[in-house]
Amino acid sequence: MVCLTLGENVFGYTLLLLLLAFSWYRLLIGDFKPSILLMVLGSYHSAFDNVYTSSILGIKMIYLNLLLLIFFGAIRIRIPRKYRTLVFVFVIFYILHFSFGFLFKYSIEWFLNESFSFFVFFSIILIVLGSRDYFVPLIFEVLSKYVLYFYPFLVLVAVLTAKEEVLLFDEFEKFYFLALVPLLLRKIPHRSFLIVLNIVVVIVKAKYTYFSSLNIILMTTIVALIFLMSNLSLLRKTIFVVALLSSAGVFYNFSNDVTKFKIRQSQIAIQEVLSGNVNAIPKSPRVRVIEFMLSFKNLEDQGWPFMFTGKGYGSFIDDNKHQYFKEYKVQLLENDFSLEEIEKLKFKKAHGGVPYIPIKMGIMGMLLFAYFGYSAFMLSFKKGLLWFGLSAPFYIITTFSYGLKNFIFVAFATGVALSFKGLNTHETENLLN
Repeated sequence: MVCLTLGENVFGYTLLLLLLAFSWYRLLIGDFKPSILLMVLGSYHSAFDNVYTSSILGIKMIYLNLLLLIFFGAIRIRIPRKYRTLVFVFVIFYILHFSFGFLFKYSIEWFLNESFSFFVFFSIILIVLGSRDYFVPLIFEVLSKYVLYFYPFLVLVAVLTAKEEVLLFDEFEKFYFLALVPLLLRKIPHRSFLIVLNIVVVIVKAKYTYFSSLNIILMTTIVALIFLMSNLSLLRKTIFVVALLSSAGVFYNFSNDVTKFKIRQSQIAIQEVLSGNVNAIPKSPRVRVIEFMLSFKNLEDQGWPFMFTGKGYGSFIDDNKHQYFKEYKVQLLENDFSLEEIEKLKFKKAHGGVPYIPIKMGIMGMLLFAYFGYSAFMLSFKKGLLWFGLSAPFYIITTFSYGLKNFIFVAFATGVALSFKGLNTHETENLLN
């Protein structure tokens, strides 16, 4: 909070250095919480000193923090026998996609960048699985407090200091929109206060920044799933629907023009995607649909084996042959891709996991992530885990590719989900307590 208020200056940087040094000291004695908190509270797209934007001797703090976290995490892990097949799959996947990625790389820098990101991804999953009794309760605590407390206060501080743009593109905020409603429906301390706080935050964000179309769609989907899966009486369900529609009307009236546009865009996007009319889809979601189509076209062009394997880490989506963006009348701008990518018609990564996973990992990768998502969703049927079981699958599938921060927390969410595989009710309760 203080770093956010201070912005980027010597005081904010000094405070960050002290916090980082403290987190590393805690790692030495087996406490990973401060290190994880520094990662969840920072953001690449920000204007304040944090581990993603600040460096030590030219090296980003996030890389140093991750390497230490992985090192000390690896020391303590004991992989249970039932996960050894999964470890073997991860190793084979990594070697395969590392090798293909070198052949199909966009650039050597991008190849190394993605190879490191996937190394971090698989390493964190294994660390969680190897020390699940420690990490599962810790990750649940960090994620729930991020949604209920940290993110709301960060948004309010950002707006009050007239620097709302510092959190406008927080890569992790989609988890907030996914987990907020199911968390607030739980019996939690200070629930009335937290409901009011988050209603204010949602209105403030809609008024002074904006909601992305995907956030609106995801939040609506979660509410619909809660409604369908609940055991409420018909009367209570009716009251729930009336209250929801009334709240939506208030929310829309308080929103600024950009948020209102995003709401209308999300409605149109769903209708047109279902109808198959790509040209009628608004631009932002249309770019994502085209990325998905191009991913499979590129793999088809390389030959059928690549449909299964993908082109590896550091590879790219190529529109030179098919000209899909031109065909579907999309004028690409700098907020879509870099100028270099637009000029080359070669795009290093897609917007979200659905178009990103195929080009990198093929059908094999899609099946792997489907397994991750399914494992997370099954937690929604375990007592007290509905909030995670509903939010984690959508977070894992939709946000993978949005920067290193999401590689990190998709990995933590996946590791937590896989930790419950094969546990009976008694073992599940022990893991949660």
